[in-house]
Amino acid sequence: MGKYDDIIDLPRPEPGIRRKLSTYKRAELFASFDALSGLDDKVGEAGRLTDSAMESCEERENRIDSVLGMLLERIGEQPEVWVVYFVPDKLKEGGSYAFHEGALRRIDEVMKVLYFTDGTEIKVESIYDIAPHLT
Repeated sequence: MGKYDDIIDLPRPEPGIRRKLSTYKRAELFASFDALSGLDDKVGEAGRLTDSAMESCEERENRIDSVLGMLLERIGEQPEVWVVYFVPDKLKEGGSYAFHEGALRRIDEVMKVLYFTDGTEIKVESIYDIAPHLT
């Protein structure tokens, strides 16, 4: 006969003050505990990919300048324009290329910014490609 044979088959004692929580309720208590708060955000941010801006060549810059000159002459007509431009990432090095199509409202030659009728502003230095939308 073993040392604990007299108590081995007795039921587990339950406290008289509180009822035993269900497994669901116990899980609910610890679900909000996050020992490493913010880790998911950091891992997600580190895993997010960014591109680097492509080097500009003289030929492309000349083409952009000539298109901007032509658009400046027709700015009163609010010409439709397609623009591919680089958007720097606010949180890490690099960024991404974006495409915008819209009516050009104004070209600020001093600040070198394109202003569109929908409120979009694009810096000339970030333009990778630009073309008038021919209808």
